[in-house]
Amino acid sequence: MIARIIKESSIDYPGKFGPLIFTAGCNFKCGFCHNAQLNNVDEFLDEDEILESIKVKVNSGWYNGVCITGGEPTLHKGLKDFLIKLKKMGLSVKLDSNGTNPKVLKELLEEGLVDYIAMDIKGPKELYSEITNSDVKIKDIEESIKLISSLPTGSFEFRTTIPFLFKPYTRILNLKEAEEMIKWVSSLSLNKGKWNTQLFVARHKEDMNDSRLCAQNLPKELHKTPESYAEKIKKILEKNGFKSEVR
Repeated sequence: MIARIIKESSIDYPGKFGPLIFTAGCNFKCGFCHNAQLNNVDEFLDEDEILESIKVKVNSGWYNGVCITGGEPTLHKGLKDFLIKLKKMGLSVKLDSNGTNPKVLKELLEEGLVDYIAMDIKGPKELYSEITNSDVKIKDIEESIKLISSLPTGSFEFRTTIPFLFKPYTRILNLKEAEEMIKWVSSLSLNKGKWNTQLFVARHKEDMNDSRLCAQNLPKELHKTPESYAEKIKKILEKNGFKSEVR
């Protein structure tokens, strides 16, 4: 299940310090994904060794939280048992998810195994399949939005890496499409919390799901999302009641 671990992070889980654990595999194939290499993992890390090393840091007072990301963690049947072991250590748990498995999310929340959830919103619902290169069940995405936004403000966030589209040409999501996405999620949200935008940064071909988005193939002006553009999306988010940062 575990493909990679960053042993110390203070930025991935707000107010907490601890490891960032990456699970392997994802049911989306977003061309702009920054963790595309997690889809091709041949060997997994030893979970018992990881848990033991975490326990040592917890007992020393060094760790107070852990972030589980991916890939898509909810694809793994062993996730629940792994979280149980982390919670027994007294750790707060943050889970990153694409929202495709609302039943799993609901179970983990009901059993008190997750304290904070960050859900990726990929784009307006009409463009979800195109953006993710996947067969998306929008009802599942909407169910997850409703579930997560029912949590107390401060225990969840939405986030969007400004995506690319390829019809009729390679381009980033325009402001009209961004506003459609925000109004859609807003109409489903029971509480308005954080919704942060993340800048796309082009990488080398071997690090991208879609070679069209690698640094070698994109025009220079598309190598990184302009911060000025992300700020415009932030203003639309704030207009609709969300707190927002550009990352």
